[in-house]
This record gives sequence, structure tokens and C-alpha cells, in this order.
Amino acid sequence: MNEETLSKIISNALRHNPLYYNISLDEEGWTNINDILNGIRNRHNEFTDIKEEDLVKMIENSLKKRHEIKGNKIRAYYGHSFLVKKNITKVSPPEKLFHGTSLFNFDSIRQDGLKNMDRQFVHLSESIEDVIVVAKRKSKDIVILVIYALNAYNDGIEFYKEGNVWLTKNIDSKYISVFEH
Repeated sequence: MNEETLSKIISNALRHNPLYYNISLDEEGWTNINDILNGIRNRHNEFTDIKEEDLVKMIENSLKKRHEIKGNKIRAYYGHSFLVKKNITKVSPPEKLFHGTSLFNFDSIRQDGLKNMDRQFVHLSESIEDVIVVAKRKSKDIVILVIYALNAYNDGIEFYKEGNVWLTKNIDSKYISVFEH
């Protein structure tokens, strides 16, 4: 079983397309594990034999920490394209975080800062390698941004951490520079 493919399928179901998988999410983004398993079995031939143990193993082995299981429910930590109530606590970030973007979007970010756009939050990382991978999914011409997160936090911008991803609403351009590598 390809755990990366499974992770992407589950992310799509829980973040963007629950109806396609015939699942319903509560206000915090949780759904019943059996419901999502049935939805995946019905939509993906390569996963007709998927079991709860496969989900648990995929989550445990994932470096990205995209999902969590509690009891008989599963949810995506972050990245929803629709409103999900989050019970997350504001935390102090490290001095710098990173964000990868396309060269196409860079001028807009330089002028207006980072915006959450169609998601609830802007996603940031402590790892340059991670942001490079994410940015290259969208464009071959990328720019890696340094976010002076602790300065922004000290000026009143709230940061949250879900899994290994840092979240915030918007970042003014004065807290952003280009990573020189």
C-alpha cells in the first residue's frame, strides 16, 4: 500500500471534498473512520481492502502529520478549503519560519504580504526543505521566503501549530524577506 497516496486521498476527502467520498464532517472537521474507509473503498480501486490499521500506520509513519485519530474519528489538522472550527492555542513561534511560493505570486506577496486566500490560514514551516517540496508542486520557478515570525508575534500577529505546520492568518510584507541560498 502506498501510504503517501493514501495520505493525499484522505487529505482531499477531509480538507476539500467530503461529499465526493460520501462523508460528513462535524464543525471541527471530524468524521467517522468507517465512513471514510467506505468512501475510499468505493472511489479508489487500489484501496478496496483498506482497514483502520492502514490509516493508523499511515498517520504514524507520516512526516507531515496531516491527520489525527481520536477514538473512532479522524480529521485533517489543517488546510481546509471550508470553515472548520479550530480549538487551537496561540503559541510563540521560532524567530524565523519559511514559506515557498511561485515566482508568479512573489510580486503580490512582496507588495501585499502573505494572505490566507481560500484557506483558513497561511501555512509556514520550520524546514526549508519542506517548503521547497510544497512550492515545487505548484511551480518549477519558486521563491523561498523567510518570515520573521517572532517579530510578527511580538507585534500582535497570532501563530498556531498543528502537527509540524505553523499557521497564521496573514503576514504583512514587512516581516518577509527572500531566502538567499
